[in-house]
Amino acid sequence: MTTQEFKDGLCGKLEIPVYHVMAAPEDECPIVCWQELPKSQAFGDDAPVCSIASCQIDYYTVDEYDINPGLIEQAFQALEVLYTFEAQTYDEDRNEWRYIWRVQFLGGGAGG
Repeated sequence: MTTQEFKDGLCGKLEIPVYHVMAAPEDECPIVCWQELPKSQAFGDDAPVCSIASCQIDYYTVDEYDINPGLIEQAFQALEVLYTFEAQTYDEDRNEWRYIWRVQFLGGGAGG
């Protein structure tokens, strides 16, 4: 899967606006932002056999008890990506909760 296919799949499974890297300042919660992280490669017999793509997913909401983090994880499961919940933080200046995940998936083989 490419990062574009991942993004398209995420957009298709969520009813929350999804943005690349960051939303526009006027956009209000809830929103999802995703960004690519460095790829890594797996090797066999000293030759690359696959690329592993990584992305960070940030979900912003004003609701402390929000149903969407569970729906986001269901989307990850449906897309068959490995995901790890990294953190939940609160920004007192913006009055927003932020949920952070790291996702990984096979990124199209040794050539990319």
